[in-house]
Amino acid sequence: MRILLSAVACHPAGGSEGAVGWKAALAIAKSHEVHVITSEESREGIERYMASSGLRNPSFSYIGRVAPYHENRLFARVQSWLRYLSWMRHVLQRAQILASQRNFDVVHHVTYSTCRVASPLWKLGIPFVFGPVGGGEKIPWVTMSSMSYGQRFQELARIVANGSMSFSGKLRRAIANSSILIASNQATARQLCALGANKQRLRILPAVFFTREQIDGARNRKKVDHSGSNSLSLFSSGMLEGRKGLAIALHAVRMARNAGLETTFTIPSRGPEFSYLRELSHKLGVSDIVHFPDSLPREEYWSKLLASDVYMAPSLRDNCPATLLEAMLCRCVPIVANCNGPGDIVSQETGEVIEPAPLGKMAGEIADRLLNLAKNRAGLVKKAEAASAYVASTFAEERYLGAIEDAYRTAVGQ
Repeated sequence: MRILLSAVACHPAGGSEGAVGWKAALAIAKSHEVHVITSEESREGIERYMASSGLRNPSFSYIGRVAPYHENRLFARVQSWLRYLSWMRHVLQRAQILASQRNFDVVHHVTYSTCRVASPLWKLGIPFVFGPVGGGEKIPWVTMSSMSYGQRFQELARIVANGSMSFSGKLRRAIANSSILIASNQATARQLCALGANKQRLRILPAVFFTREQIDGARNRKKVDHSGSNSLSLFSSGMLEGRKGLAIALHAVRMARNAGLETTFTIPSRGPEFSYLRELSHKLGVSDIVHFPDSLPREEYWSKLLASDVYMAPSLRDNCPATLLEAMLCRCVPIVANCNGPGDIVSQETGEVIEPAPLGKMAGEIADRLLNLAKNRAGLVKKAEAASAYVASTFAEERYLGAIEDAYRTAVGQ
């Protein structure tokens, strides 16, 4: 088939959304002729990669302009959304020109992977696949006090924005005219249904996946053996935002330490909550065991995961975090809140799932789990191996492509 892919974020060296768009484009191009409409900001990286690799499929068109982002991460996030809205206003015209030149079988929206912004590409009159998208996740109210005031305000603003989706005629029309809708988690599937999605056209598929080479590369590498030790090596990564729940994790580390646990906690990340978390670690008296190094080079990052016992990011609101899945693949036991995407992914067999609760209670439960893992090294290893096997089977590229292929066939059949 000829596929027109809409991916504003799509970059060979990108993280988060950029990686989602790029990996989807390359994977789908293995079986189809793919043309990607993306941001002008990605042109240089994409053209350099395509030239060095010799690939001719997928091909690309670019919309927008290149401009620096604000050094403040929060302001930069606002900038990125404003640029996305602007990009969306121009994508239909470019797609119409491309459709007049090529006979596309399917148009497919990939990034941004959120259901909050309506794609106008259903207006092309070509079978339209929307997703995988998230955005329906809601932060548990009882955990709100764990965040800085700035992050609380951001979450409240997001709640208002999500509430406004019910009044968006553009979004409802895009959903109603989608041949196939793909949610990346259960919370978003429920949100799409509330907005009028036809359940017969709705699928659930995580946006993140790994190639067979990535899976084998992680699972075949030797895990650092901590048997015989009562200490735990903790790790977390990803954007430092209040929704990640790391303030709760820091309180849990203090409680576990006071109960006699020897541990270190490494967080090689930055974000709006960085200063707040660093100050909190000093206030709690754990700054000597909680480290905030600069971002690690990719190889060193994977080595650190293989040397860690536990991946701790309670993730109070998240879609389908790649960092969590990478850690599980590297046989780290994940500790997550039982809500949203991570709550869908992790079970008690593959990790530690904690019910959302007020800060003190939730931190106490995490501390108890840490102490139990340190005492029961065999149980820890069993959970770690189960986590890795689960990700290797459930988040494999071939599974993703099988689901996308089924969506395309169904869309064209309609």
